[in-house]
Amino acid sequence: MKIMMYCIVLMSGLLCPHSACLWAQAPDMRVDVHRGIPYAAAQPMARRRPQTLRFDLYRPAGDTCLRPLVIALFGGAFVLGRRDYSDMARFCHRFAEQGYVAASIDYRLMPIRKVSNKNFLRSGYMGAQDLTEAIRYFKAHSRDYRIDTTRIYLLGNSAGSAIILHALFLDEHERPSETRLAPDLGQLPSDASISVAGAVALWGCLFDPQIIDDTESTPICLVHGTRDRIVPYQSGNCFNMRRAIYVHGSAAIAERFDALGKSTCELHSFVGERHAFYFDWLSIFHLNKTKFDACFDIALSFFNRCGRKL
Repeated sequence: MKIMMYCIVLMSGLLCPHSACLWAQAPDMRVDVHRGIPYAAAQPMARRRPQTLRFDLYRPAGDTCLRPLVIALFGGAFVLGRRDYSDMARFCHRFAEQGYVAASIDYRLMPIRKVSNKNFLRSGYMGAQDLTEAIRYFKAHSRDYRIDTTRIYLLGNSAGSAIILHALFLDEHERPSETRLAPDLGQLPSDASISVAGAVALWGCLFDPQIIDDTESTPICLVHGTRDRIVPYQSGNCFNMRRAIYVHGSAAIAERFDALGKSTCELHSFVGERHAFYFDWLSIFHLNKTKFDACFDIALSFFNRCGRKL
C-alpha cells in the first residue's frame, strides 16, 4: 500500500473518460441543483414516527449523458449535521462541474439526550443502513438520474466517513452486540446491490479494524490530520476524553490493510493538522479554500483513477 504524506499541498486531478460524455464537455460545467428529494423512510432513534430521508442532487446543467455518481455524507458526531453543510455543498458542486452527478444525503441522527457509547455504536450502524438504502435507491433509479451504476463512489466527513467504512466492511457476524439490543436494528445488506467503485473517508474511523478481511475489494482513500483530537489519527478515545468511545483512525485502518497484504487502500496524512482541518474554526461553516481544494483534488484524482480501472 502506498502511503503519501502531505504538508497541505495542492494535488491536481485529471478528468478521466468515465464515458464519452466526459471528454465531450469541458470541466467547470454549469450545475443544476435539485433539493430535498426523498429516497427512503426509516425509524429514528427515540422517536415514534418514521423519518423521511432526503438528498440534494447536483448535476451538469442540461445534461443527457450517463455519469458517475458521488454520494456524500456530512459529519457531526452522529448528533448534528445537515446535507447542505458548506463542505458537502461545495464537494457536490465541484464534482458536478467536473462531470459527475453528486448527491448529499440525509441519515438518521442521535438525539443529544441519548448520547452514550452504546448509542454511538447504534447510531453509526443506523447510518450505515441508511447509506445502503441510498445506494440501492440510486441503482434502482439510475435511468431517472442518468447514473452509471458501475461508477458509484462514496465520500464522507468524520461521522459520515465512519458510516461509509462500516457499511463497506461490517458483516452480519461482526455486528456490535449493542446493535442487537431491543429493538434489534436488523441486518445490513451485503449483496451486489450495495457495491460501489470506491470511497474517500475524511478523518474517519472504525470501531474495530479487524472487520476488514482479505476478501475486501473496494478501493479506499483515507485522509486524516496527524494531530486530530476528535477522531484520533491512530487509535484512542474520541474527543480526547477518557470515557468517550475508543476508535481506530485512518492510520490504524491503513495498517490493517498492510497486515493483510492488500493494496486497495491509500492514506493521505496531513502532518500537524487537526480534525476537519479544511474548516476555519473561527467559523465552522467557512471553508479554507487551500485546504479544501487539497482534499477535493485528492478525492477527484482517486475517483478518476478508480474509473480508469473499470
